[in-house]
Amino acid sequence: MQIILASSFNNYAKDSNGKKYPIAISDEIHLLTNIKIYTPSFNNVIMVANNPADFETTDYYANLLFQSLKMSGLIFKNEIVFDNRNKDKAKEIFSKAGLIFLSGGSVSIQNDFFKEISIGELLKISDALIVGGSAGAMNLCQIVLCYPDFIKGVGLLNEIIVPHFDGKNKVYERNGKDEYNNLLSLSVGRELIGIDEYSYLLLVDGELKPFGSVYRINNKICRRY
Repeated sequence: MQIILASSFNNYAKDSNGKKYPIAISDEIHLLTNIKIYTPSFNNVIMVANNPADFETTDYYANLLFQSLKMSGLIFKNEIVFDNRNKDKAKEIFSKAGLIFLSGGSVSIQNDFFKEISIGELLKISDALIVGGSAGAMNLCQIVLCYPDFIKGVGLLNEIIVPHFDGKNKVYERNGKDEYNNLLSLSVGRELIGIDEYSYLLLVDGELKPFGSVYRINNKICRRY
């Protein structure tokens, strides 16, 4: 199984009016290269929704993602949005995927959706590269930080992922408030892995490798991975 765990797909930007538009995926820290290397086929790409009932939001972000993939030279025969509209065909959809994106958004809403569809079993029957962004990365883990609480996740990794973590400036913003010190307190007796906005972890054959600014946080001590 090959997995990329990121804070963001970084596949869009905003114009002067705040409107989002697609951009090519950067290869500054080899994200695009790793996607190309570890994607086994270019038949089907899937974007798994965060909120399976919010079709409008899901379609909006899926369109940005699929346009970005084309701009990045990642051309797929079929682009599939996975949510409540087609979850009854989950096994067929996942088994034929070459690349699977797990959307960011609400950790708890997506966690419930993942449990409902038993996504861990679906991912195990797929040879696809899995790319989790923010909540999508967090929910793949055995334990998930649904701040400030911990909940049970899919269980594909033992790590506890903390996206959007600025270890350089010692900032962890939640709802407009810096929760850095509180986050350090949550690391007592456990290890958290903080990933900044433009970085990621790559898991291949059981080996986890950091790209960019990734941090280990344990017993209130933060160190570069």
